[in-house]
Amino acid sequence: MAEGIEIREAERPGDALDISEIHLAARMPYLHRAHTDDETRDWFARMVGGRSAAWWVALVENQIVGYMLIDGENLDHLYVRPGWQRRGIGLSLLNKAKAMSPQRLELWTFQSNSNARVFYETQGFRAVEYTDGRNEENEPDVKYEWKPVYSDMVIWTPRLELRPLRPEDAAEIFAAITPELTRFMAWEPPVSPAAMAGSQSHQISAMAAGSELHLVIRLKDCGEFLGRAGLHAIGSAEPELGIWIKETAQSRGYGSEAIKALAAWAAPRFAIANFIWPVAKENLRSRRLAEALGGVPIGSTDRPKYRAIIYRVPAP
Repeated sequence: MAEGIEIREAERPGDALDISEIHLAARMPYLHRAHTDDETRDWFARMVGGRSAAWWVALVENQIVGYMLIDGENLDHLYVRPGWQRRGIGLSLLNKAKAMSPQRLELWTFQSNSNARVFYETQGFRAVEYTDGRNEENEPDVKYEWKPVYSDMVIWTPRLELRPLRPEDAAEIFAAITPELTRFMAWEPPVSPAAMAGSQSHQISAMAAGSELHLVIRLKDCGEFLGRAGLHAIGSAEPELGIWIKETAQSRGYGSEAIKALAAWAAPRFAIANFIWPVAKENLRSRRLAEALGGVPIGSTDRPKYRAIIYRVPAP
């Protein structure tokens, strides 16, 4: 989320007037007005906050500067107050919508709304249907659909499969985490399966927004959970690799097999020339793996639990 932008659920009736004024100010002036301004304000006064987790607002310094209405997979409204556009507000709202519906979103916009169409297409939406104006504005429109790039992905190796993290993976992941395993990790062990599920929800949200990739590693033949792999800061010049294997499955080459496969999958898709891989200085096993992949130390950094060596790893 862009700095200084707060996204929260709209409150009834307090936010309805702000939302209606944003809607009226942001609509295109050449459209046929199917309703008067007062009718529009009355509709928002009756509808805002009527359903849980449907109406959301974006605030900057406690001022409402944008809003959206989402109903399941349907993003029905997304508007930003004129004067506040192109500041990351629409993107912050859209990322919230993706987090709420991480497998699919759909929306309609007018064919003539070139700014909106460029925005949605830049964020991974594709046009799937056009109409000649079967709406109350009598304006030709276009339906867009979004699915995460890797929603149905799977990476296969001779022994392993790597698939996107899902909420139902939480129990197996929690059972595999030990104090020894997390000694060289930046995060602390969760205290319960519920805490693990909460942590995973943020990771799944980051995947929906397209900024991170969180994978579960399993044996291909029996589905046994082995560990996690990930790619962070997708879209940056050098995204960050990460991996861990549960203690009972270590020293069998699974980590090497998984991280090589992830790097080979990601490099061409995201035009990656090099990856960054921070490894705890005392974690000799992971350091050897990074170096076996061609990784070269380029610096170090202090983290709360350890000092990390930063490796630059060339794409396969």
